[in-house]
Amino acid sequence: NTSYCILNVQYPKEEYEQKENDLKANLTSALQNLYAQVQQKKLEKPHLYAVLTNCEGCTGHFTFHSRNAKHCFDCTDLEDCSYCTNVLYSSDAYDCNYFPKSELMYNVMSANQASRQSFCFTCWDSHDLLYCFECMQCKHCFGCCGLKHREYCILNPQYSPAEYEQHVARIITHMQEAKDWGTFFPY
Repeated sequence: NTSYCILNVQYPKEEYEQKENDLKANLTSALQNLYAQVQQKKLEKPHLYAVLTNCEGCTGHFTFHSRNAKHCFDCTDLEDCSYCTNVLYSSDAYDCNYFPKSELMYNVMSANQASRQSFCFTCWDSHDLLYCFECMQCKHCFGCCGLKHREYCILNPQYSPAEYEQHVARIITHMQEAKDWGTFFPY
């Protein structure tokens, strides 16, 4: 319930307005100076390291009811996950963002009730996907985009399960030789 404060110091209204005008006149240098002063003030006051509630072997912040979650933020009910944000009720994930009720995920962004995905973006209710983008209710797809209710597809055309396995193995081998395998989509 205070007013006319700069860096936790209260000033009379006229003096505050004068300091504010001085800051506005030299905005760039004033902001740099102000930033340095704020960082110094942070060191002077105790602050909460992290909110980890009912967690075992976890690091990060705002993580709840989790086990072995390393560097996870804004997550609940995780198990054996690392480098995840905004994740709920999931397990065995690495480097993922926003995927509730999912498992066995690697380098995935936005998946819901999914499993065994790698290098995918917005693939919901889908399983066994590699390098897919916006695929919904799909299974066993590689490099697909915008599919719904499909399975055994490579770059969107559908194959028999045997052909799919054969082609995917060949594509992965080629990607490994070209050193493209194991990275998310290029910018």
